[in-house]
Amino acid sequence: MDSHTIRHRDISEWNRYRGVLFDLDGTLLDTLADLADATNSTVQQCGYATHPMAVYKEFVSEGAGTMNSRALPSAVRTDVIIGAALKRFLARCETRWKCKTRPYPSITTLCNMLA
Repeated sequence: MDSHTIRHRDISEWNRYRGVLFDLDGTLLDTLADLADATNSTVQQCGYATHPMAVYKEFVSEGAGTMNSRALPSAVRTDVIIGAALKRFLARCETRWKCKTRPYPSITTLCNMLA
């Protein structure tokens, strides 16, 4: 069974639990493309080179500030520049946070089975 296949009997074993907690970003939803687009837009507005989406797999997981810092050239990573980049990133995410974001395969089925 691959990690995206859900078997009904696996879920039935969960009946002894009263609840299930999930982290949304990167667990239930594939948000990488939107995060990469927003960060690339930010670094481009700041006058720096963008990165391919695959690189963002290494940049994410420690928060938006760290991701934006990693996307900037190391020579310009000051608190002021990182702070300005983060502000631009957050403004972009307010309007474009769900353009490419989608649930991972089988997540909708899993959530329906848990309901």
